[in-house]
Amino acid sequence: PAGKALVGLCTKVIDGDTIDVKLEGKSQRVRILGIDCMETFNEEKLADQARSLKLSVPEVRRLGQQAKGRAKKQLLGKEVTLVYSGDKPQYGGYDRLLAYVEVAGVDYRLGLLNDGLAETRREPHARSFQYAKASGLAKRAGLGIFKGR
Repeated sequence: PAGKALVGLCTKVIDGDTIDVKLEGKSQRVRILGIDCMETFNEEKLADQARSLKLSVPEVRRLGQQAKGRAKKQLLGKEVTLVYSGDKPQYGGYDRLLAYVEVAGVDYRLGLLNDGLAETRREPHARSFQYAKASGLAKRAGLGIFKGR
């Protein structure tokens, strides 16, 4: 089930799960719903992710950089559709719009999950089942964050 959608231009990639989108002439920071990519800057979060995934900090950083590279390749400079749940947009921390992101009708996050470049978010959301299935395939194949597990 999808909510309403907004269409804009991706003007900047912050990391694998945060982008800036130009909507109606204004820039809006968007936190991509349903996934968490690996950190690239925040040393405390990097250390936490490395510990919980049983990976080295450099490996977690490398996976975060891969996710950011994927976002740049697939989203930057492209028209994106932001799909949000419910009747109106919701905002999370740092005044970020919370939305699923699609390009040409394709769910951007599924590729990250399929390749083990992101974790599924724990809180329930409209696409939880689909994301868990994609993440499970990556885990069984030992890809990305699931390497050696």
